[in-house]
Amino acid sequence: MSFFRSVRANVLLFFVLAAASALGTLVPQMGENPAGVEKFLQTYPLWGRVLDFLWFFNLYHSPWFLGLLGLMAFNIVVCKLWNAPPDPGLSEIAPELSRGEDWNFLGAELRKKSLNGEGFLELPLESARSRVRGLLLQRGFRVQEEPSSFGTFLVSTKHPGQRWGSYISHISLVVILLGALVKGLFGFEEFLPVVEGGSQNLRQRPWEVFVDRFEVEYYPQSKVPRLFASQIRVYDHTTRKHLGSKRILVNDPLALSGGRIYQASWGATGRFRRARLLVQGVEVDLEPHQKVRIPSTSIEVQADRMLPQFAVSADQRPQTESLEYDNPAVRFVFYYRGRRMDPVWLLLHWPRVSFREKPDGTLAHAPAPPFLLAALDPVFFSGLQVAQDPGFPIIVTGSATMLLGLSLLFYLHRRRTWCLLRAEGPKKSRWVLGGWSSRGPVAFRKEFSQILEAIEGGAGERLPHSREVSSYA
Repeated sequence: MSFFRSVRANVLLFFVLAAASALGTLVPQMGENPAGVEKFLQTYPLWGRVLDFLWFFNLYHSPWFLGLLGLMAFNIVVCKLWNAPPDPGLSEIAPELSRGEDWNFLGAELRKKSLNGEGFLELPLESARSRVRGLLLQRGFRVQEEPSSFGTFLVSTKHPGQRWGSYISHISLVVILLGALVKGLFGFEEFLPVVEGGSQNLRQRPWEVFVDRFEVEYYPQSKVPRLFASQIRVYDHTTRKHLGSKRILVNDPLALSGGRIYQASWGATGRFRRARLLVQGVEVDLEPHQKVRIPSTSIEVQADRMLPQFAVSADQRPQTESLEYDNPAVRFVFYYRGRRMDPVWLLLHWPRVSFREKPDGTLAHAPAPPFLLAALDPVFFSGLQVAQDPGFPIIVTGSATMLLGLSLLFYLHRRRTWCLLRAEGPKKSRWVLGGWSSRGPVAFRKEFSQILEAIEGGAGERLPHSREVSSYA
């Protein structure tokens, strides 16, 4: 138990969690990028098996990561929250001043404070007490008078809630960790690519998700998407009950009992509905694998393949670099009087560029053809993110609580003063004042000096040997 109550354990757990989380951002996660996981396993088979065994492809739901979160929460509880909460910061006698009521002892302790001063007031004790008390109240201090055999002992505090900041912040951190544990234990994430016009079943829920329509809009004169959205329907595939329908956007999911469906990504499938070929001013619309005769000629043409981001591989073969619809190309096969010609690849965005595909499948540059790819209607897929996070409201509550704790801790400046007063005669009183600041003596120096000057106020004198600010805290 002593190890878990140590700062060393806290630092070690924090370091391990931070390192694991950093690795989790580099390693593809099954719930977010299953295709990336499959590619990693194929590219690095040995490391892939090791990481899969250690749950790194499902890191945030792994038993060891959840165990670390639980240990971190336990460490914070036993280190910071094991004892009773701190007092509310009201004015009370400091521990070093609670060992006796001797004037000399208490005065000597106050003179050890980093901020202190002492002097005389040409006022009776009761008037001096009222004067000091009133001055502190005017400056926003909460003042409490402690009974004393030698005279009066005034204890005051300003912004007492500041001392709760650290405690509340640690409580909120425990709440956030518990929310992450709840998410890891009872939540799920699943990436679902659905072809437009098709459907897919979830693994985590008995749901079948249909994408009836996918739409993408681009910024003017740009290939940068401005909006992409999916019109979806969801059914329980065991009962065929309709669960919900909606046009979802990136930040506007479909909320269902048991999860939310987000619009996460999109891409081209490599399929198309229609390609338009422009031949000497004549437009020819082609469906996939459909032979069409070019008007007024003996030539037939067929479009049979599409690549969304056309590139030439190292072995001079056509390939797509990704599923991004950035540089689409279509392969056309021409037939002259029934004889098949070598296929030609035409690029949508580069109409004067073409490639001839040889019989062995390799490519060769071809001269600018007398025809071009004028339009293309691709079939997209919608990348849907399906997730349930029962820990989300807990994490939000913890985050709001942490904001409160940090605000108390950093924006409030807690100050305390202790003032001893005793009668030196019927119309004369002696005082000793000590001060303390949560931000150190420098932050309280100016205000403390003003308090000293206000106490004197022409009605007394300060002892020449008193120290206003010492060189040590």
